[in-house]
Amino acid sequence: MRENRHRGIGIAATAFAVGATAGSLIALLFAPVPGKVTRKRLAMRLRTAQRSAADRMEEGLTQAREWLVERVADGNGRHHPRHRVARHA
Repeated sequence: MRENRHRGIGIAATAFAVGATAGSLIALLFAPVPGKVTRKRLAMRLRTAQRSAADRMEEGLTQAREWLVERVADGNGRHHPRHRVARHA
């Protein structure tokens, strides 16, 4: 029983390795552009994603600050009556 289980795992691992190798070779043969171009495109997309994430983070922080200002303090620096503010000793 154990031998059959180990044999099945070995067959599955071998099939996976053969499939991964075949897929890699096919991808290399049918790649639409050279690796250098692909790396440049990926780098540009990464920079764009980084800028977008930074912009979204800044926007979220701004909204959070505005939300806190509206709910915690009124224009005179007094705290809104509905909310308690922790006091430090």
